[in-house]
Amino acid sequence: MIDLHCHIDLYDNPDAVLRRANDARIYVLSVTTTPKAWCGTNQMGKDYKRVRTALGLHPQLAHERYGELSLFEKLLPEVQYVGEIGLDKGKHYKQYFEKQQHVFSRIIEMLNECGGKIMSIHSLYATDEVLDVIEKNPKAGPPILG
Repeated sequence: MIDLHCHIDLYDNPDAVLRRANDARIYVLSVTTTPKAWCGTNQMGKDYKRVRTALGLHPQLAHERYGELSLFEKLLPEVQYVGEIGLDKGKHYKQYFEKQQHVFSRIIEMLNECGGKIMSIHSLYATDEVLDVIEKNPKAGPPILG
């Protein structure tokens, strides 16, 4: 079994969840919501051979954390996976859509420049816009849409 989108750092007891997944021989892609969260979340999974941690900047936080794009770029060479990234036009986040588009486009451009990573992408009410950005950056890497 494979979980390609798990927010392990948001569980009350992440280590217990990781131990249980390990015992069940489940592969886990642990996605993060901000670049600052990546280091700590990556440390949580480092002792588990079936856990990988993705570098993310969640669209619901993009308007608050866009200043972390430079940290994202700095960490990017260290990762094979990127997520959670994307766009969200849900009723609570539609007002921030322009900022989300800027952040998402910049991340995809970075991925395109570095030759690509496997991506976990959030696309609530914005699938067409997400696909447009990906199509303009063919070397960004394979997307997993959620």
